[in-house]
Parts: sequence; C-alpha cells; structure tokens
Amino acid sequence: DIKRDTYIQLLKIEPIDQVQSKVFNQEKFSRLQRIGVLGFENKTFAPFKDKSAGDVVSRQVYQELRANKSYSNIIPPQLMEDARFKIVKTPDSVVQKHPTHSVGEDTKPLVMGDRVDAVMVGAVSKFTDKYVDRYGKIQKSIASGLEFTAFLLDPQTREVIWGARFVGRQRPGLQNMTQHKGRWLSKADFTRSAMKFVLKEFRNRD
Repeated sequence: DIKRDTYIQLLKIEPIDQVQSKVFNQEKFSRLQRIGVLGFENKTFAPFKDKSAGDVVSRQVYQELRANKSYSNIIPPQLMEDARFKIVKTPDSVVQKHPTHSVGEDTKPLVMGDRVDAVMVGAVSKFTDKYVDRYGKIQKSIASGLEFTAFLLDPQTREVIWGARFVGRQRPGLQNMTQHKGRWLSKADFTRSAMKFVLKEFRNRD
C-alpha cells in the first residue's frame, strides 16, 4: 500500500496538462535501468465500470517506457504476472510468498530469476466515454474521461521513487493533448496521448 502522506503530496502539486507528478528520490530515479510494470488495479465503478481499464492503462505505461532509449529493459505486465514478492520479516524467518498486487516491506520481486530496479504499480478509477444526462440516463460522450494514479516503487524497500496522478477529459481546443487534431479520441487513444505527459520526467531524466 502507498502511504497516505505520499498521496497527499501528489494532491498538493499544481496540475500541468491534467497531471500531478513528483520524483520522490532523484538519485534512485536517475539510476533506473530495468522497470517491471504490474497490471494496474481496476477501481472503475458502476455505471461507468470498464473491465479493461487496468489492462489498457498499464499496457500504455509499458509501451511509453519501452520507447525510451534510456532504459535497458522494460518488463511488460504479462511477464510480471508470474513474479512473486518474497517477504522476509527477519533473517531467520520463513519466507512467505504473496501475489504481485500485494507489496510488503523488504520485498524483492523476482522476474525470471532476475531482479528489477523498480516496479510500476497503479490503479484506474475512471476510464469512460459515457456520461449521465439530466434525466439520469447514460449517454455516449464524444469526450473520453480518464483518472488513474501510478507509483514507481523500490522493490527492496517499498520506497516510492516517483508518483503521478492524472485526472482529465479530452477538451475542445486542447491541442497539446493529442496529435489527432480535428477529432475526438477513443478511450485507448486518449490514454496513449495522456501517457506522454504523465511520464514526462522519464523522457527528461538526463
């Protein structure tokens, strides 16, 4: 779990391009080479629940990071599914295995026998192209809405290295959020476009 204080720090940051982001440990962030991306938790809810939300957003995180030449290896969510966190309470204690979505103290994710430098985790709370009209009926919207948070964790200490929060909807005239000028984007395309702003520190880390 991410500490409440860390999340509050994100909330206090003034949004730029609908993104609140912060590098919490610049030294570790600048040394990253191998990043494992876990499937994001789907927290969308009725009447706008979308079962694909977590998969789509985490896949776009992976695609954006993979295109960055600064990193030696980005491990996709489907390979991270088989990873397990070893939680060691004391040197002499029994090692207990937990699913990848449970991050505990002193955790070490193992991916094909090799450790990663950091693990990307996240949760999606909105992923929709619908809205409720004045009569309470669900209608199709021309604008896609997206809300999610993402955190980059040190796999050994659970320390948050970087975090970001995106809360937004495609808006008329918001040219810098899309390369598809003149048309509204689908949920997946809007997510892809937004991710370039969410992960801006990764592209400019040098």
